[in-house]
Amino acid sequence: MSYYASEEDVYREDGDEIGTIDVGTVSELKYPTADASVISMYPYTFDMVAGERVWCLGAKDQNDLESWMRAICQQTRRLVINVDVVDGVKRITTTNPKVKLESRLEFYGKAKSGKGGKGGKGGKGKKKKIGGGRGKRASMAAKQASMASLAPKEETKE
Repeated sequence: MSYYASEEDVYREDGDEIGTIDVGTVSELKYPTADASVISMYPYTFDMVAGERVWCLGAKDQNDLESWMRAICQQTRRLVINVDVVDGVKRITTTNPKVKLESRLEFYGKAKSGKGGKGGKGGKGKKKKIGGGRGKRASMAAKQASMASLAPKEETKE
């Protein structure tokens, strides 16, 4: 997403962008903005968290504000919009379901690294086998025998 010094620069051929924001790094959107001093002058402003930076973006009206937030969410391909009304004030925030899932998986030891968490190996290597195990052939034979017992039996007519 590009940003400019003024709205006129957007439409001028020689108007250059000041910079860009990598929408792929956006992790959260919040309306209204947390900066109370901005709200009185620009009532349709929202915060966009991108990496370590918080951007305060403004729209001309409520419809544009919601359109912008939806468009940014679609571009991130991971944020989901939540709308609440608290004390008569409409609040729009986003969540990232994938972050919650990754956090939960990490806690239970299923994260990509395979380390940490209560249920994971903790990077300790191979689990120790307890008790006597049968060999690979014996296991295959046991599996085939159990599968045969589950197969439907044919009835014979006499």
